[in-house]
Parts: sequence; C-alpha cells; structure tokens
Amino acid sequence: MNQANEAVSPSGENPSDTDNNSGAGKRPGQMRLGGGGGGQMLKNLWTNFLAITVQMILGMFLTRYLIRTLGPAEYSVVPLSFQMMAFFTLITSAITASVGRYLTIEMSRGEMDKALRTFNSSFWGMMMVFTVLIPVAVVLAWMSPSFLNYAEGAVAESQRVLMASAISFFMITASTGLMVSAFARNRIDLQNYVRIGWHTVRIYTPLILIGWFGWGLDGVSVGIVAGAMTHLTLSVRLWRKLNPELKLKPKLFNKKRFFELTDLSIWLTLDKIGRVLQFNASIIVVNMILGAVSAGRYGAIMIFGRSLMMYNRSIRLVATPIVYRMYGRGELEQVKRFLISFVRFEGIMLALPLAGLIMLAKPLLVVWLGPEYADLSRVVIWMMVGLIATMPNIPVRIIFAATKKVKLPAALSLSVGVANILLAIYMIHPKWGLDMGLVAMPISSLMTTQLKNFLFTPLYAAHVIKAKWYTFFLPFIRITMSYAFVLGLTWGLRWLFQPDSWWDLIWIGLITAVVYVPVGLLVFMTKEDRNHVKQVRRGRRRKQNGDQDQTLDMPENDIS
Repeated sequence: MNQANEAVSPSGENPSDTDNNSGAGKRPGQMRLGGGGGGQMLKNLWTNFLAITVQMILGMFLTRYLIRTLGPAEYSVVPLSFQMMAFFTLITSAITASVGRYLTIEMSRGEMDKALRTFNSSFWGMMMVFTVLIPVAVVLAWMSPSFLNYAEGAVAESQRVLMASAISFFMITASTGLMVSAFARNRIDLQNYVRIGWHTVRIYTPLILIGWFGWGLDGVSVGIVAGAMTHLTLSVRLWRKLNPELKLKPKLFNKKRFFELTDLSIWLTLDKIGRVLQFNASIIVVNMILGAVSAGRYGAIMIFGRSLMMYNRSIRLVATPIVYRMYGRGELEQVKRFLISFVRFEGIMLALPLAGLIMLAKPLLVVWLGPEYADLSRVVIWMMVGLIATMPNIPVRIIFAATKKVKLPAALSLSVGVANILLAIYMIHPKWGLDMGLVAMPISSLMTTQLKNFLFTPLYAAHVIKAKWYTFFLPFIRITMSYAFVLGLTWGLRWLFQPDSWWDLIWIGLITAVVYVPVGLLVFMTKEDRNHVKQVRRGRRRKQNGDQDQTLDMPENDIS
C-alpha cells in the first residue's frame, strides 16, 4: 500500500470535501456520490486489474517458494486455510452485498439519517455474528486433524495456520463493515489499493520469516495475521477520509433494520454457499480422500482459477453500483444494454488469459513448479474450460440483487453446489468411485454448473427485466469467436517458440496481447459497445450546459 491509502482523488482532493462543496445544481434530496462519473469506472477497472495481477504474481512466487521449501504436503494447509476463510467470510460478505445496495440508494438521496442507521446496524450486527462464528472457527481448527490430512510432523503448525485464519477473520469482518461505505461512493479503486497492501504484507511476511529465520509454517501464520491487520488499518483510514459523516455509534444499531438487511442477505448467503461448494470446496475433498500431498499439488494450481474468479468478481463490483443506480431510476432498457455490453466486453477480455492458459498450461507448470507437475496440465485445461462457460454471464447476476429476485437463484446455486460435491466425491474416490484423479474436480464442476450459469442465469435475468429470452445469449457469438482467435494465435506462437523458460512464456504472452487486444476491441466488440465505452469515459450523464458531475436522482418509489 502506498500513496493510495490517503484516500484522496487523483486530483489531490478529498472525495468527501469535493462532495460537500459541489452541491450547485442539485435538487433537494440528492447527494453527489464521489467518483460517480464514467472516468471513475475506468479507474475501478484499472485498479481491479492491478490488484489481482499483483496478488497473482506474488501468490505464484510464494506458492513456488513454499512447495520447494516445505514440500506439497506441508504447503497444502495454505490453500486449505483460504477455503476456511471463504466459508466464514461468505456470511459477512453477503450482508455487505445487501448493505451496499441500501447504502448506495440512501446516500444518493441525501438521507443521511437512514444511511447512518444502515451503516451502524450492519457493522455492529456483523460484529455480533463474528462473536458466534469465531468460536466455531477456533474449534474446527483445533479438531481439524480428525478430519483433514496433514503432513507428518507438521500437525501443530498446520493447526496454527488455521487458527491464524480464524483471528484474521475478525479483522477482515471489521474491515468489510467499514469498506461498504467506499462501495456506496463507487470508490472501488481505493478498495483495491487496500487489497494490494493486504496481500503484499500477507505474502512477503512468510517469505522473510521462512527464508531468513527458518520459521516454517509458523511464518505463514504470522503473515496471515499481519496482512489482516494491514487491511483493517488501511480500511479505517479510508473510511475516515472518504466518509467522515458516517460515524460508528453503537446506539444507532437497530435490530429491526439489521433483520431487514439480513432478509436479503440470507438468500445471498445461500447463493454464496452454493458457489463456494461449486468452486472452492474441491481442495477439501481432495485432502480428505487423496491426502495432503495431492491436496498440495492441487492447491498450487488453484491460484489460476481463484485469480480469474477474483478478477470476474471485481469486474462485477465495478458494474454493481452502476446497475443499482440505473435500476433505481427505472431505466430497465439502459440496464439491459449496459449488461449486454458488459458481458461482451468481459468475455472478450477474459479470452486472453483463459484461452492462453489452455494452450500454455504444460510449459507454464514445468517452468513454474518443475517437470514433476506437468501432469497437472490436464487439470488446468479442464479448469479453464469450465470458467469459459461460466464467467462471462456472472455479471448478469447483479440484476437479481438489484430487483430482490434472489430466492430462486440462491436455491438453485445451493442445489448445484451440493450436487457438485457429491459428483466430485464419486468421480475421485479410488475405491467405490471412478478413480479419475485430480482431473475429476474441474470436470464435476463443469458438469454441474452449466445448467445454472449458462442456461438459467441469462434466461432468468431476461425475465426479470422483461427482455426477450435470448437477450444475454447474443454476446456469446462474438465471445466464441474471440476465444477461437486467441487459441489459434497462442497455438502458433507455442509451436514457433517451443517455450521452456519464463522469457519464452512472457514473449508469447506479450505478442498475443499486442495482437489480440486491438482485434478484440475493434473487431469482436460492436460499434455500440465502443460508443458505450466512449460515452462512459466522457461521463455521459453530465449536464450539457455545465461540467457538474453526475447526480443520482432516485425516484421516491424506488425499492429500498
């Protein structure tokens, strides 16, 4: 974390000061949200890409170092600890997703009394939820040797890694409750700088403690806690700079308001549980059935899917407040056109890493981890194939939360998640299953999730906004063409270079990007898509007779 932790705009102004001093031209009941224009969307997109790229590069370096230093069996507890965090944070993040919607609407209307009540009810409510969950997390960490496989001689250290994850859960929970205010102001770029600081400390700390002092897995434990402390510290500073009007006052906690928020959050939580079971629980299945060594090997390559899913999630967070505001103004046609362009843009941009990894999986694994990991290339390929069919449509789900149509998607998500786990166990089990090995995990996910992500999501989203049933299938024509282009280009470059070093892989990646990005933007994106991006960049909602930034005029009958 560097200059961004000052929580100031690129022009050097404090966003909250800018908001307070620029009320000219606004009608009563309106409040200008910092960073509401199209330029802010580009900043959010850029910092999303930066944060995830930094995390992926540092994570790959740490993974390589830990596997070579500790071995795959000891390393396996590291991705396991991430999944432990995923199961517990899904509850608080679901509440945050719900609160972000309400807080965005209330702040945009200038209803600060309601915003303060929402902010405090969510924060203190999450703290109470934490007091219930933390003992559960500690007990699970302590009892984990009874149901998880650990490396011989590293059981106590592995337990401490999970304990550290439980401690960090408290700090991340508090941070999440504060960062929701930045989401409401559409300052996701500042959230991303906090993430960069968090992951930098989390990853560099174990490198120093293990490399210089020989701490082993205890260095990982300290890194997890130190990273969470960094996240909390920077989140507090960002909240105070960006939203000084949002005060933390326990007396403003309102039980009724909290339960109003959690009414939507319960279904969002069920949806997230389903997604965790679809994409994150696989390493637990591998550990319990095949052991710590296999879990360590599988956990290493999970970084690709995890990073791309985080990229997808971050892109969705950029679009979420924009869709909320459009829907709040009753602009269903604008919502439809925006999401079509967004799905097409995201799908075309994702073609570069997804198709590239399919073609370069084997040489990348050999260069990164060593030739003994080359056999995992099939697993990586199937993992990417599953994401190709899943990720482009994920932004469409924004409309479910915006319209409160979350019950059916959540129920289906949970059902698909359970089905994925059962199928994965059957496909991977060496005795009474198919004994397919690690490749069973991405294949089972692909088989179970397509009904929901490729068919149900676009059909139901079109139904919700009263559009034609095929509305969100149309972008996939050009998306498919973009994947074919990248696959062919990367195949040719792989044949030409015969990559066996980082430099070969970097050159292939650079050449592919230089050739593909302009083709993707100029050929595979439509003229309407490009015009939409240009309009967003200019801030198309500015008034023609002035340079005032957009204001958000929420109608009184908007859902809240």
